[in-house]
Amino acid sequence: MNMQKNDSILIEEYRRGDKNAFAELFKKYKNTVYNFIFRLVGNPDIAEDLLENTFIKMIKSLDKYKERNKFKQWLFTIANSVTMDYLRKKKREYIVDPIEEWMELSDDSPSPQFLLEQKELTNLIENKISNLPPKQKQVFIMRQESDLTFKEIAEILECPISTVLSRMHNAVLNLRKFIREYEYEM
Repeated sequence: MNMQKNDSILIEEYRRGDKNAFAELFKKYKNTVYNFIFRLVGNPDIAEDLLENTFIKMIKSLDKYKERNKFKQWLFTIANSVTMDYLRKKKREYIVDPIEEWMELSDDSPSPQFLLEQKELTNLIENKISNLPPKQKQVFIMRQESDLTFKEIAEILECPISTVLSRMHNAVLNLRKFIREYEYEM
């Protein structure tokens, strides 16, 4: 029976020199962390570089990791820090490419017109997300991409949970307003 080891065991094994333990942690979190970073920077090559920097920084600061903290939360704190440092250095606006629609067509599939409208709406919403104020966008993406709780996001961003909730609330209001305007135009 091959049970997946929990993060604490893998960290302890890595600290004792087991390189396979790091490989398991990397495999477990690489996609989630990459998606989070990509949604903030909008460039796959840069996201890949920042993913590597995140795990390098994680290795270098592993002695600072406290078992009482959740590893996933700690790793996202590092990923957020690495990404924000990059964005500050580049002084670029946040850009997010539209997500690709991955619907499978079947015999009872929606009409081509409906699919076109859905694709258009998805692209418009992704564009709207990319144009949210940076702090609203950051919280919205962290919540949607990483399944972190609001409390965990507040700890990662080092701000009160009320601030995180307010940013999320405002992001959702902005997106709802946009969707209502879109529906009205249709």
